[in-house]
Amino acid sequence: MYLLTSSLLSHCQYRYQRGQAAYYIEVRKARGNWDKFRQVLSKVPDVEPEDYDKLA
Repeated sequence: MYLLTSSLLSHCQYRYQRGQAAYYIEVRKARGNWDKFRQVLSKVPDVEPEDYDKLA
């Protein structure tokens, strides 16, 4: 019985945390601004990454 209760509690906590994460993402998305993002991204140099930084 303890294992079932513990498992159910863990699942409920997981679902709650996922819901909180989704809510946080939605709130941040509403605050976002594509123009500001593009402005910041334009300052990043367009160069090849170092060998140790390349994806395999």
